[in-house]
Amino acid sequence: MTPTGEEAFTGVTVLAGETAEDARDAEVANVQRDVPELPLTGASGQLILIIGGFVLVTSGVVIHMVRRRHDA
Repeated sequence: MTPTGEEAFTGVTVLAGETAEDARDAEVANVQRDVPELPLTGASGQLILIIGGFVLVTSGVVIHMVRRRHDA
């Protein structure tokens, strides 16, 4: 989770006469997360659309085959 409030700021002290190379040694804690904090949305809706499309295509093929046999 992204820190908020005072925890969101990382202080860096740069003294007069230092170069940018000297100021790069700031340590920032990198806390690893087991589960992503993003919402897991969209999978069920996508699955419904895929199944619906498959059913429509399959039914169209079946109707075409039945009519073709009936006309022959």
